[in-house]
Amino acid sequence: MVKMKKFYFLLSLLLLVSCEQEYTPLSGMPPEIMPEQELKKTLGFIVFAMPNTMQTIIYHIDTFNQINNWKFLQGDFFDAQIDCQKNRLYYFPKSMGKMQAINMKDREICWSLPLNNQSSQWFRGIDVIENEIYIGDYDGYVNVYDYEKRIQKSFRVVENNYMATHFKYYDKITYTFQQHRNDGQHKRIINYNLGLNAVCNMIFNNDLVKWFVQDNTETLLFYNGENGAGISALHYLNTAILPLKTMAEEKIMDVCQITKDRFAVATDQRLYLYNHADKSLASFLEKDNMMQLECNNLTSLLAISSGKEIAIYSISQREIIQQYILFYDIKKFFWYLSY
Repeated sequence: MVKMKKFYFLLSLLLLVSCEQEYTPLSGMPPEIMPEQELKKTLGFIVFAMPNTMQTIIYHIDTFNQINNWKFLQGDFFDAQIDCQKNRLYYFPKSMGKMQAINMKDREICWSLPLNNQSSQWFRGIDVIENEIYIGDYDGYVNVYDYEKRIQKSFRVVENNYMATHFKYYDKITYTFQQHRNDGQHKRIINYNLGLNAVCNMIFNNDLVKWFVQDNTETLLFYNGENGAGISALHYLNTAILPLKTMAEEKIMDVCQITKDRFAVATDQRLYLYNHADKSLASFLEKDNMMQLECNNLTSLLAISSGKEIAIYSISQREIIQQYILFYDIKKFFWYLSY
C-alpha cells in the first residue's frame, strides 16, 4: 500500500492529475501508471518559440510544471531535432545564423554548420536516425554526420529537385522531392535502400505531411489533397498506392505514431486516432489550430501544440488533463527524456 501511494505521488507531480481511478488503455497501449524508474526518465518538454524574426528562445517545462528560459539563439527558426540518448539538441535556422548542436546537459554549443546560401532556406530535410544527423538541402544533396560533426556520407539524390524531408527505417531510406518544372510543381516519392539504389520512384501530387514505414513492403502516407486529407498505403513491390481513408474538407497538420498500428492524426478541426490493423478512423477531440503532436511512449500521453499552448491529452481517459501557456507562439517542441 505504501509503495502504491509512492507511485501516485510521483505521477501527480508529473501530470498534476489524480490517478485514483481505474484506467482502460486502448488495446496494445501501455498504461499511464509506470514504475518509479520509468517516471524518472521523463524530464518535461523542450520548446522552441520565436519572439521576433531575429531570435529563437528555447524553454524547458520541467516535471514540476515550471517554465524556464533554457537558451537564447540568434536566427529565425526553421526546424530542430532531439537525440535524448546522446543528450544533443540540433537547431536549424531558416536563413540566418548556423545549424547548431547543443549539449543538453550544460546547454553549451558543441559544434555548428554555416548556411551555404544566406538568402534562402538551405536546410530542408532534417532528421536524427540511429545517432546520425541527416541534412538535406535545396539542391537535392544529403549530408550525413555523426554526433561529433564527422561526415559519414554525402550524395546528391536527384538533380534540380527541392528536397522536403526524409526518413530511414528497416533497410530503406525514403525521400520526397518537389520538382521544379515549367508546367508546375510535381511532388515525388523516392525510396532508396542502404546501397543508395532506388527501389521506388513515383510522382505523388499531394502535400505529404508524414509517412511511416510499416515493413519492407508497405509505407503509410498521410497527406493533403485538393478535396481534403487522406491516408493511403504505398506498396513497394508493385509501386501502387492504395487509398485507405479520407477526411473531406479537412487539412492534416501533424501525425505521430503511438504503436506500430496506431496513429494520432491532428487536422485543422479535430483529433483522430487511426488504427491500421482494422483500418478504422475515430474522432476523439474537437479542437482547431493544432500544429504539432508528440506522443510519450512511456506514459501513452499525447502533447498537442496550438499557438502559445501545449495541451496534454490522455488517450485512455479521452480528455485534456493539463495545459501550459507560453509567452510566444510555439514553433516546435519535444518530450525531454533521460536515458
